[in-house]
Amino acid sequence: MTKEVARVKTSLYGTGLRYKVRYLDPDGKECSKSFPDRQKKRADDFLLEVESDKRKGKYVDPNAGRITFEEQAENWLKGYSSDASTRQTIRSRLRSRIYPFFGKRQVVSITPQVVREWLGTLHGAKLGATYQAVLYETLSSVLNSAVDDKRIHRNPCAVRSIKRPQRS
Repeated sequence: MTKEVARVKTSLYGTGLRYKVRYLDPDGKECSKSFPDRQKKRADDFLLEVESDKRKGKYVDPNAGRITFEEQAENWLKGYSSDASTRQTIRSRLRSRIYPFFGKRQVVSITPQVVREWLGTLHGAKLGATYQAVLYETLSSVLNSAVDDKRIHRNPCAVRSIKRPQRS
């Protein structure tokens, strides 16, 4: 006679990561992402999306966007202009109005909502319309460089729900 062992659900039941998706990035490095119990379809969809993005050349490493905005901006600034005075002017704008809000944020965490909040602070500071437009263009250029560097999928400044400041 065999004795059957009764299985009892513990408080940890259903809280683990059951499904692990493993894939090779375009450089051949193995990557993985885990999904919780009862989310096999989501794991399968993720793998399909990754493989599709790789074929289309749109693959973005999920960890690449963890760079801070300030690091991305400094990298962008190196290739912005060969004129030292122009770079100094841009760096001054970044330090005074953009870094205090975005500097320590990860690039991937900058969403259209965050950009709208920043625009609200500019408006609240009673800055001139042209200066607000110049600051917005600088922010958008840095985020475009993050898209070009494949750190994020798209520029959060390029959405329709954000009204771009106009020069007066």
